[in-house]
Amino acid sequence: MIDKKFLAQLHNSHSFFIAFDSKLKLLDVSAAFRKLTGPEVEQRGFEELFQVVKPRLPISVSLIEMFSGQLLGIVANRVPNLRFAGSFLPSADDIYVMVCFPQVTAISQLSDANLTLSDFLPHDPINFFIGTLQVKESAVVEMQRVAQKLAERKESLEAEVKKRTQELLHAEKMASIGALAAGVAHEINNPMGFIGSNLEQLRQYAEVIDTAIEHMIICAEQPDQLPVSLRESLVSAEDISELHYIREDLREMLDDSIDGCRRVNDIVKSLKTFAHPDTGKMESLKLEECIDIAIKITSNEIRHKAELTLDLADCAEIRGNSSEIAQVIVNLLINASQAIERPPGQIRVKTFMLAPNQPCLTVEDNGAGIEPDILSDLFTPFFTTKEVGSGTGLGLSVSHGIMQKHGGDIRVDSTPGKGTKFSLIFPARGSSVI
Repeated sequence: MIDKKFLAQLHNSHSFFIAFDSKLKLLDVSAAFRKLTGPEVEQRGFEELFQVVKPRLPISVSLIEMFSGQLLGIVANRVPNLRFAGSFLPSADDIYVMVCFPQVTAISQLSDANLTLSDFLPHDPINFFIGTLQVKESAVVEMQRVAQKLAERKESLEAEVKKRTQELLHAEKMASIGALAAGVAHEINNPMGFIGSNLEQLRQYAEVIDTAIEHMIICAEQPDQLPVSLRESLVSAEDISELHYIREDLREMLDDSIDGCRRVNDIVKSLKTFAHPDTGKMESLKLEECIDIAIKITSNEIRHKAELTLDLADCAEIRGNSSEIAQVIVNLLINASQAIERPPGQIRVKTFMLAPNQPCLTVEDNGAGIEPDILSDLFTPFFTTKEVGSGTGLGLSVSHGIMQKHGGDIRVDSTPGKGTKFSLIFPARGSSVI
């Protein structure tokens, strides 16, 4: 049912309006519009009598709802030279309304359309313009609401990008550890092997020592009541050469076992530091500490392929994330090792001051080198020259991103058949790093 009270208000307050339902069937038009459309308009559709001229789109309910409250232009098909400006507004259930006014530059345009000033006089122009302002205000409020939603969405997307970036960095770390897993296991297994052997030998020594201590206790408490058999075993247990050997060997086994435990502890500590998800925290650190972590993780990977040489200068401290810098160095050391086709090769890690207070770290190998035509693609995500399954193609891309995050740069210089040198250039001390 048409809301008659609502339509009466439209007739009393607006010279030009169109009321229609969701099927675009006209329910009512103002008297002034009826002059332009002819009688019995209620039996016809909106698209049959009017056209939307800005934008030029087929009229539909979805278009009406999309442009609700915004000023649009329409023309009556019978008078295409007279344009009307107005706004679509939702009203009662299943009823839509367009309220508008003619855009004329001369009174003759009204005469050509069979309109006179009396078509405007029954209505209060002030109310009309107030209504227009209200429509504009509602449009501004809606735009502000949309802008706020866009700003919130932007913040949400930025947070999501940051989260996904951290996940990518961590995934690349795990991929590196996975590639080095066999070597790391060997590094841990080697000291654990001789620690276990030492402990087995210590158990045998403990039996001899326990027997000697038992005899000493008996000697101290009842020296005159020792049976002959016990005296003979006591003499045997106190064989000077055997006890001297046990004492010396015991000291060496304990030293070796302690050193092995320290090696295992260092490897596990380095792995834990490297594998722990980054917090993004920036702090003052020395490059040597990051190099030490990277070498402990990759030592077995390098040992069987190349001789590693360190040339570390006393560089100024940098401001950065130790785990991320270690990740870059691990990637470069793995790449250097894999580039060496025929062991033994040479890998050299060097630190020096490129400029006052500007540290630089280089990783150089004498491996296969890189062809000039692919140098520009090295830092592209998922680009790799390795066989399928041998790499993710993210190592250098992630390293490049980490160096940019630290305000630095990563450069490569390579000669096919002679080797490759990667340079990590850090910002000068005192530069701001976001």
